[in-house]
Amino acid sequence: MNWSRAKTILIALLLAVDVFLLVVYISRDNGVRKDEMALRADVCSILSAQGIDVDETLVPLDSVGIRPAVLQRKTDMKKAAVSFFGNVTEEKSGESTTYSGEGGSVMFSNDVFSLVYESGKDIDDEDSAKALAKDVAGSFAVTDGMRDYTCRSDEGGYSIGISQMFSGVPVFDCGIEVRISASGSVIASGKFIGKGVRIPTDGKVMKTSALLLSFADGAVKEALCPLKVSSVTLGYISKTPAAGRVSMSPTLCVTTDKGVFYVDMQSGKFVSA
Repeated sequence: MNWSRAKTILIALLLAVDVFLLVVYISRDNGVRKDEMALRADVCSILSAQGIDVDETLVPLDSVGIRPAVLQRKTDMKKAAVSFFGNVTEEKSGESTTYSGEGGSVMFSNDVFSLVYESGKDIDDEDSAKALAKDVAGSFAVTDGMRDYTCRSDEGGYSIGISQMFSGVPVFDCGIEVRISASGSVIASGKFIGKGVRIPTDGKVMKTSALLLSFADGAVKEALCPLKVSSVTLGYISKTPAAGRVSMSPTLCVTTDKGVFYVDMQSGKFVSA
């Protein structure tokens, strides 16, 4: 037997099978995508008939989804304070804890913080202001990342809004606001989630098309229509922490000309931001 020829034939057969399977996979994927796009268009037409104007290209397809997750809080509040001020004094008042040191103080209360800090840095432009703001926010934000979403400047300095990300997905109600003067004075506040690890949890989420219908139903009941939608985003909302944990609930965020609204991706419940 010509083993070299047999090997060549076997390799050719395996390649043919791989190509066939790839074609089947692509065809099936394209078919599913076309069905999702058609369903999305139908849902947007239903919303339009109810007075909700939304461009269907803004809406994530049903196959794009996120799961529930839990973040374990690990950041040491005192350690975060020491990173700014060196030696600190601690003062407790009810549920609040304040750490004070040379150059300012930081107060933690439940899951929020407020910081006053003299950085000693000269802030010459927006880029240097953003760099300092991210350094400050990094002591309180989720490990997986942050992004700046607003930056306003005036004669007094810069106001920078930073959105916290969790595994690359935005956490809607956990922004950090940082005000920075030209002399490097910092005033910051926001949600204190802390640094931790992502722990996937079991749980099914509703498809985007069904969530949009829930949004439309809620908007009609609240007499909000007509509405113009500017963005539809999948993300998380943090739930009230318990025993050192912050629960991340998957949520559809709909931004409109009359405000921001959320739809819980597990229950379909419609709420205002």
